[in-house]
Amino acid sequence: KPDALNFNQVVIGNDALDWIRLNSVSQITFRINGNNPSSENFNAISGNNLVANVWQHLLFIRDSSDDIRIYRNGSLFSTNAYNQAAAFSVGKIGARTGVYYNGELSNVQIFNTALPATGANSIETVYNSGQPLSDLSSFTTLVSWWKLDTGGSTITDSAGSNNGTNSNPGATQVTSDVK
Repeated sequence: KPDALNFNQVVIGNDALDWIRLNSVSQITFRINGNNPSSENFNAISGNNLVANVWQHLLFIRDSSDDIRIYRNGSLFSTNAYNQAAAFSVGKIGARTGVYYNGELSNVQIFNTALPATGANSIETVYNSGQPLSDLSSFTTLVSWWKLDTGGSTITDSAGSNNGTNSNPGATQVTSDVK
């Protein structure tokens, strides 16, 4: 739920310049800092724009051909061939060094395979008509799931062992209006 949609709203990033960033209502930037670091802009298809101050479900898929598809609320937002084979590394949720996300985040998940659009264990299942799932145990390819539903200094990985630390400037738990 972004408070604003402007340049440099980093959703996931790290200090090595891997990041997913919201640029505007109609553009998301994806960057992997491999041997040939480059950024790729993904522009919204058919007005499937992001909206400030509204919860939205974003799902990013990078398949075995390094093509990237982005879904917003279960519908394709954008697709592009990325041509960057390096691994994407998550170091921070809602930030990378000196650049922070302005808004609320919930239910960050990482799978180790691309999900199909429909059927069991699919994009459709994860989106769940906008209702966050309370159980993802049927997803055998789920690597990490940070629900971001508790306060305190530990950010618990509900699927694996990749617990995080809530550090300065840190996140604050809020009463959610996720529906």
